[in-house]
Amino acid sequence: MKKFFATFLFSILFSVTLINTAFAEIMLFVGDGCSHCANVEKYMDENNVLGRVPVKVYEVWNHPENQPIYAQKAKESGYTGQGVPLMVDGNHYEVGDYPIIGYFADLLEKQTHGAY
Repeated sequence: MKKFFATFLFSILFSVTLINTAFAEIMLFVGDGCSHCANVEKYMDENNVLGRVPVKVYEVWNHPENQPIYAQKAKESGYTGQGVPLMVDGNHYEVGDYPIIGYFADLLEKQTHGAY
């Protein structure tokens, strides 16, 4: 019984760790006044994305201090464009409102059904 309990406890802790680290590298780069960025931000607000998934949002048009971060993450992920919205998750990226909204919708769906 002790072995079962220890295994059960380990699996719960491991699952919680996966949940907390699965989204650890998500960065969203936006520009104030960008209609596509506004679409992504509206979706995120309506679906409480920031309350459910750790996403760091960087505004790059009016905050030049965020531009080197944008450039570095774009380079690391292989994105060669210069547009926003840009979402980077580790070495993977999505650009544009519909692909980014689809990405977040998939994450939330998997999260809701226990895939993460």
